[in-house]
Amino acid sequence: MLNGRIRLTGPLLFIAAAGIAQAAQASSAADKDSWTIRYHLSFDRKVAFQPLIAADKGPLLVTEVELNGRRVPALLDTGCEFTIVDSALAKELGLHLGVPFDAGAYGGKIHVIRADIDKLVAGGITRTGGWVGVADLSAFDAASPQHFSIILGADFLSQVAVEVDRDSQSIAFLRSGTRPGAGFKTMPLRLSQPGNHFSIPVSVGGRPIDMSIDTGSDGDLTLVDPNWAALVPADAATTDSASLGAGGGLYLQTIARLHSAAIAGLPVGDAFAYRAADHSATRSEGIVGMGVLSRFDLFLDAHARVMAIAPTQNPAKPTDPTMVGIQGETTDDGLQVIHVMAHSPAEEAGLKDGERICTVDGEKITTAWKGTPKGKWMLGPAGKVVTLGRCGGGTVQVTLRPFY
Repeated sequence: MLNGRIRLTGPLLFIAAAGIAQAAQASSAADKDSWTIRYHLSFDRKVAFQPLIAADKGPLLVTEVELNGRRVPALLDTGCEFTIVDSALAKELGLHLGVPFDAGAYGGKIHVIRADIDKLVAGGITRTGGWVGVADLSAFDAASPQHFSIILGADFLSQVAVEVDRDSQSIAFLRSGTRPGAGFKTMPLRLSQPGNHFSIPVSVGGRPIDMSIDTGSDGDLTLVDPNWAALVPADAATTDSASLGAGGGLYLQTIARLHSAAIAGLPVGDAFAYRAADHSATRSEGIVGMGVLSRFDLFLDAHARVMAIAPTQNPAKPTDPTMVGIQGETTDDGLQVIHVMAHSPAEEAGLKDGERICTVDGEKITTAWKGTPKGKWMLGPAGKVVTLGRCGGGTVQVTLRPFY
């Protein structure tokens, strides 16, 4: 999230219901009922775990599903009201596009078009009929190390159970009402309308906070302003972080580190808390994302109002914070600086948004650095002096250090 790339944020369509409502209002009274997503679910009694895609590269839940006979990678996103298919895939499948509407989102609006589908298969669960949204997801796919072309939304996820085994990096789609396995600690899950909104209690500083569950976000925690003021010490070291919104735009959020969060009595370890820029985005007191939930085995059954977590044999470590403060995109043409974080060594060294860095300590930056030790040069050690070569000429030295 902070290791040189822009954070994905969610829910991807946090007020999609408003977009649907507006489109329905524009329709005749006879057509309004057509905005309800109606479909049939069937269940295969043979339940098998299937691999998560690129689980070693990011915390998101991405796995294969079948849409109209095509196997495609899908992101599970409880924060997205309905299932969305990338426009390029929709064209390949020959989906017939219907009514367009705009859905509200962080960073602007996203243009969505309705399309009916024949069949969607996830594990042993088959959905027949209903409609999906079609939208351009290329910006999200480019920003994520885990490729996907479908967002499997709350319209589907609110009707089934899902179990995630982090040690085997696998996932199973189950019939609602299935009991979680041994070792899981359960808690109540609230499913509210409109939009099949998932939320659970999360303890922060010993205080219970009602938080939306957003499996489409790779962030840790988000707090709305009243809770931020109450739970983040006034003298806490803070910075800002750029996030990619569903509308394709960037926006900044204040970020600080918390040490006292817990779910179902299990501590989550250090977590980065983001200050919500818009209270309406959360529909609760905060958001818990996959940056935290990926540290546990996870069981979700919103239809039965149950969530459960269990410690893993090999717990995921909290995200290492950047010690330079550059958020950007690594390409074969260098590191494109999208945002220089406040109070960071990069800011102190005079680096600016929009610059491009071509070398680190004299070595050319390439896409091959992604996911390698070379690509982790931003993480330390503290006190190391790094020489960055600007693509336009000249160099700048930064001294790595923790700054939040």
